[in-house]
Amino acid sequence: MYKNKQWELDRRTLLKGMGAIGLAALSPNAFSLANENKPIFNQKTRIKLSEYQTFQSTCAMECLHCNLTAFTHQGKLIKIEATEGFNVKCCLRGISRTKWVYHKDRLTTPLLRVGEKGKAEFKPISWNDALDLIEKNIRETIDKYGNEGLFISTHAGNMDSIKNDMGKAFFDYLGGSTKQAGSLCCSAVTAAMIPMVGLRYADTRDTVKDSRYILCWGNNPAVTMHAYFKNYNQARRNGARMVVIDPRFNETAAKADEWIPIIPGTDTALALGMIKLIIEENLTDKPFLRAHTGAVYLVDQQQKLLRDSANDKDSYLVFDTLTQQIVRHDTPNIVPALTHDELPNKINYTTVFEQIYLQAKPWTIEKTSKETDIPQETIIRLARDYATTKPAMIVQNMSGAQRTEFGAYVAASQFYLALLTGNIGKKGAGICDAGG
Repeated sequence: MYKNKQWELDRRTLLKGMGAIGLAALSPNAFSLANENKPIFNQKTRIKLSEYQTFQSTCAMECLHCNLTAFTHQGKLIKIEATEGFNVKCCLRGISRTKWVYHKDRLTTPLLRVGEKGKAEFKPISWNDALDLIEKNIRETIDKYGNEGLFISTHAGNMDSIKNDMGKAFFDYLGGSTKQAGSLCCSAVTAAMIPMVGLRYADTRDTVKDSRYILCWGNNPAVTMHAYFKNYNQARRNGARMVVIDPRFNETAAKADEWIPIIPGTDTALALGMIKLIIEENLTDKPFLRAHTGAVYLVDQQQKLLRDSANDKDSYLVFDTLTQQIVRHDTPNIVPALTHDELPNKINYTTVFEQIYLQAKPWTIEKTSKETDIPQETIIRLARDYATTKPAMIVQNMSGAQRTEFGAYVAASQFYLALLTGNIGKKGAGICDAGG
């Protein structure tokens, strides 16, 4: 037992060291190009400002789609920077596009495969020949298989909003196509978020600076949300506490108030342990749950939601504690029962809130600690701090914690935490699920 604990200490020390090295790489010198002010050209060039042309565009890589300004001289791209007045700082990856454009390995003409698949045997062809071949294959596919034979995939590479939507519109114009379900990045959070809150992207990244408790869960925004990290720093200057839950001591953890290492794949267990404590210590936001969530909806013994009409899926039933009657959830001037204690003794129904609690109930602090390898006192403090410090924001940003089997449960459990504590629908709160 002692040897295991000693190894654990050494492992965490090693991770901290690696994180510190990563942070050191983000030195002011490394960011000198990003933070550079006018003049817009290197002194060695001696090019007059009037000789530059500027063009505005968007960063096509799939993160923030930053608004960029490109500077050209005599037809050559010289420099890229964030457009003046844009609300974020573009990252090194974005402004390095000058190197991408003129890289010796960049493809500048279409290639046609001439050998067997996998042998990487290609020959250059003209753009006209490539477009003619694409048109020929599209027409032949539609004639032979119909539009179902056309498959469009837009989930990798330069996933900019303009190109993707234009591509989909083009194939729709042709009569439709087979489209890919899911994506490389956000399938888990999409699967959890849409049925829970009714939409995808209730993004909160523009209000990070208004938060008083930032819980970075399974991600590294100092690197992957670099453009917005100034808002994290502003929140901390305003007194916010930043906590990182991650197996690695990453760059964000090096800047945070606390790093909580966790065994990979146990994030849902941690959330359930926090939910159990928050409910049992009466730290939930009951007025918010009654007014804005389905936690008060009645559930029968088969775990089916009760409805006023089978034809009206939005006609949920609740128990009004004022009239002691079962009524529609949208009945005016009611106080719906939230907990089992607020229901009549002989009623054969319970509430969604109680169903959530039953899921969390087995996850005692002891069991959660054993599963996650997080000390019990840390779990208790984490749950209490998140529930009582308002507004609090969970930053999961399509996290690595979701890139696992049952990853949608990780995202769902985080939304449950936000909903149970009323940390949603206001500045500085919610779940930051996108942007970086």
